Amino acid sequence: MNLTRTTGARIALILFAYAIAAVVGSTIVFLASRPVSESRIREAIARERDALAPLAARLPAAAFAGVITDRGLVAAPDGAEYRLEAPSGIMLAGRIPQGIETRDAGRGCLRFDLASPGGAHAGTRHMLGAEVRYPDGARLMIAYDVGAEIEDALRVLWPVTLAVVLTSLAGMVAALGFARRGEQQVRDASALVHRILAGDLSQRLPSWPGSVFSVVAQEFNVALDRIEQLTVAMRTVADSTAHDLRGPLNRLRAALEYALVGDAQPARLRAAVERSLGELERVETTLEALLRIALAEAGTASLAPVDLAGIVEDIVDLYRPLAEQKGQTLDARLDAGLVLNGNGQLLAQAVANLVDNAIKYTPQGGHLVVRAAQERDGISLVVADSGPGIAVEDRARALERSRRLPSSAGTPGSGLGLALVAAVMRLHGATIELDDGRPGLVVRLWLRRG
Repeated sequence: MNLTRTTGARIALILFAYAIAAVVGSTIVFLASRPVSESRIREAIARERDALAPLAARLPAAAFAGVITDRGLVAAPDGAEYRLEAPSGIMLAGRIPQGIETRDAGRGCLRFDLASPGGAHAGTRHMLGAEVRYPDGARLMIAYDVGAEIEDALRVLWPVTLAVVLTSLAGMVAALGFARRGEQQVRDASALVHRILAGDLSQRLPSWPGSVFSVVAQEFNVALDRIEQLTVAMRTVADSTAHDLRGPLNRLRAALEYALVGDAQPARLRAAVERSLGELERVETTLEALLRIALAEAGTASLAPVDLAGIVEDIVDLYRPLAEQKGQTLDARLDAGLVLNGNGQLLAQAVANLVDNAIKYTPQGGHLVVRAAQERDGISLVVADSGPGIAVEDRARALERSRRLPSSAGTPGSGLGLALVAAVMRLHGATIELDDGRPGLVVRLWLRRG
């Protein structure tokens, strides 16, 4: 994976460019601040000249020199420097030396360098000033430090620039760190996918708390759980199919081989064909039951609103003639409006298995009841018979696949009836309970409406 192509790296580059732009912008502001500062100084010179003009006209030379001295020491606006010369050329006040080299700055101003032995601006100071000539011949030089103006601007500008640069660099480092972390997470995910493709479905992505990939990892793990569940269901179906079909296929083979032994008499062949058809029917029934169990356990069956009362009523009507053949009574007590979100075909098969088992294990003259009623926020379905029931220690095993209980020996069937019911209930988030009817077996189902 190329780190420079990640979003974090791109953000880092943007922040780096932002830092460079801040430095360049500060430099431009610095270079542009000189003309602005000089314009301010020219205005300050003009204001100071206008302020001193009345004093120069009113006061004697000695008194005016005292004013200039005082202003130069403590009262000068914005740190102005002065030099007052008498008409004879003698220096009367101020700290600007005579004979200093000046350069024309335009608009009546002069530019010169002033050596300062100490203070806030120690060293060479770059001055901008103007000379004022009074009617008596006296001359006054008023000058300001251009560098001080720029330094004042820099004292505000550079901290801000430095803060922007440091923040950008910190953000760049953080973005690169996030990019590297994201790259490592992608590498981990890629390695995990390769292990999954190699057949290890137990692998899961770490949670990565605080990462942008945490939600993706969570959804990915849910998908892996689902894939593992479907894979296990497929393997279980394959194993169960091989186990449950081995017996009927062996008996079918034995019946056909028996038909070939000795003379192929019609009666013998007919008996072999009848036994073979019986075994084939058992194979078909077992295979269909296994496929329905797999469909229920895989959770891929579609769900839609179904009327459970209507399903139960149809199943009871279908099996009532069979119950009457055995002298049994089959009653249905159903509430109306028992609508839930489920798979109608699988629910019908589950109810049919319960009713079929009840008829199969209830003796002649027995009584069977099917009840479906609304209870709280769910639906209860009860199938009760007056047969021998199931011992307490055998009830858990009765819900497992191909578990033929001792009491059912000699009874036709694949042993998948209650296992299918249990799988359908798991699909619907329902519960199944086997209880003693005294006499008989009571099967209670509780299904949610949602």
